[in-house]
Amino acid sequence: MNDAIVAHRAASRLAPLQILLAALLWSTMGPVKTLAPVGASPAALGAVRVLGGGVLLCAFARVRCGRGWARRAWATRADRTFLLLGSAAVAGYQAGFFGAVAHLGVAKATAVAMGTTPIVTGLLSRFLDGRALGPRWWAATAAAVSGVVLLSHGHAGHSAPVGLALGALASASFATIVVCIGALVGRGVEPIAASGQVFMGGAAVLTPVLAAGPISWVLTGRGALVSVHLAVLGTTVAYWLYSSGLRSTRPPVAATISLAEPASATLLGVVLLHEHLTAPAWLGLALLGAGLVTMTVPVRPFARRRARPTARRAAWRSPESLAS
Repeated sequence: MNDAIVAHRAASRLAPLQILLAALLWSTMGPVKTLAPVGASPAALGAVRVLGGGVLLCAFARVRCGRGWARRAWATRADRTFLLLGSAAVAGYQAGFFGAVAHLGVAKATAVAMGTTPIVTGLLSRFLDGRALGPRWWAATAAAVSGVVLLSHGHAGHSAPVGLALGALASASFATIVVCIGALVGRGVEPIAASGQVFMGGAAVLTPVLAAGPISWVLTGRGALVSVHLAVLGTTVAYWLYSSGLRSTRPPVAATISLAEPASATLLGVVLLHEHLTAPAWLGLALLGAGLVTMTVPVRPFARRRARPTARRAAWRSPESLAS
C-alpha cells in the first residue's frame, strides 16, 4: 500500500483524539479562572490568554514554517476574510465565556457556552462547503447536545439572564473560530500558523481592555500561574492539537467532539470546586458521553469481498487480448 495512503489513514484515526485532548485542556480554564486574584476581570483574563497564546503560536509557526509564514495566510481575499472573522470571534469568546463563568459558575457556563456550538458549526460549514452532514453526525450531535441541555438545566446554580446571554455569545464565537480555522487549514495554511494569526488578531482587539484595567495581579504568584496555564495549556497546546486535527476532521465533527469540554469541566467543578449536580445533570453526562463515543470511535464497515477475476476474464481484460 502506498506510504502516503497509510500516513493519511493514520492521521485520520489520530485527528479525533487530538481534538478530544484539546477539549480536555480547555475544560481546565473555568476552574483555573476561579483561582485568579480578585483584581482579574473576565476580559483581562481573556486578554492575557489570547495575547500569551497568540505570541507562542506565532513563534512556533515561525520555527515550523520558516520565512513568509504569515504572508501565506493573507494570500487571497477569502483567507483575509476568515482571518478577520476568526480574530473577532476569538475576542468575543473570551468576553463571553469568562463572563458567563462569573455569573453562572464553571459547570453551567461551560454547558451553555458549548451547547449549541455543533449545530451552529454544522450549519455554517454546510453553507460554506455545501457538503451534507451524515447520519452519524446527526445522531452523535443530538445525543451530545441533549446531554449538554440536561447539564445546563440540571445544575444547581444561578440562571442570570446576563450569564446566559454571555454563554450564547461564547457559543456563537467558538463556532465561528472552528469554521474559520478549519477553512484556512483546508485552503493550505499550516494549522499552527492559522491558529496563531487568528489569536494575534483577537489579542489586538483585547489588548486595550487589558491596558485600561489593573494588571498588577499578573505579577503576583497566583496571577502568574493562572496566566501561564491559560496561555500555554489552554491556548497554545490546545489549539495546536485542535487545528492539527482539523486537517482530517470536518469542523462540524470537531465541534461535536469539543463537547467533551463541558463534560470534563462539570466533573472538575464537582471534584475541585464542590459544585452540586442533580440527577438530570448526571443523565446529561451519560448522554454526552454516548455522543462523544459515537463520534470519536472509528467505524470500520465490513469490506465487501470482490470476486477475483478468473484466468479467462483476466486474459480478456489484458492489453494483449484487446490487441489481438
